[in-house]
Amino acid sequence: RVLRRRSWAKHPLFFPLLFAILTPLAVFLSIVLFFQFAKPAPTASEPPGRAETPRILCYGGSSTAGFPFEQNWEHSWPMVLQAIMRAEDNAATEMINLGVCARNMDYILDRLERDLKVYKPGVVIFDSVANNLRWPIKKFTVLYTRALALCRQYNARPVLVLEPSYVAVYHLPETWTKDQRRREELLPFYEELRRLAKENEALLVDPNPVFYQFRERFLFIDSRMHLTKYGHVLLAEVIAEALLGPRQ
Repeated sequence: RVLRRRSWAKHPLFFPLLFAILTPLAVFLSIVLFFQFAKPAPTASEPPGRAETPRILCYGGSSTAGFPFEQNWEHSWPMVLQAIMRAEDNAATEMINLGVCARNMDYILDRLERDLKVYKPGVVIFDSVANNLRWPIKKFTVLYTRALALCRQYNARPVLVLEPSYVAVYHLPETWTKDQRRREELLPFYEELRRLAKENEALLVDPNPVFYQFRERFLFIDSRMHLTKYGHVLLAEVIAEALLGPRQ
């Protein structure tokens, strides 16, 4: 008798069983990847370098952390800014990248005083707008006001960045309705940061007009705020010019 090879794919329970096996595996891998990208920023235990080293703390969400690349990716804007500051201002400058994916000003304020005590920075850069949009703007104002007060208390110069956004830079007909809705949510938060910067004599950096000038380049990896290598470099250059003045 000729034995026939059985085709398991034809069994009525094959695909339900396959689905039951693969679904938990997919969920597990998704969780692993999320926590890989959303891993916490460095803990403020012992600051790197010497006590007299000029330090700049960089706070923000995934666009500061460098998503989807690893933390302290060499082309993330804090690392590029560090290279510029070392070349044009102080060779010992240390940039501490405290950006964390999916985190907002609530998280930043929770750790800010501890970081200020440990790192003793001269400058603190806040690049946190997009992850706060689900909140009432009053809460956004309260959190930023407290952060600015802490910077004054610890003699750190605050820098408020209007986090560059795809919808603030590009006005495309094919996505006009969706982008316009997101733009209307975003712009009041920009305006509130402008007001806070003026009232608290904080340095305000708006990179969006410069991004618009270079909009033909590949600056964003998606239609939100995640930057390409070129976007990170451009943001670092805009912040450096605000800190150091125009290049000669």
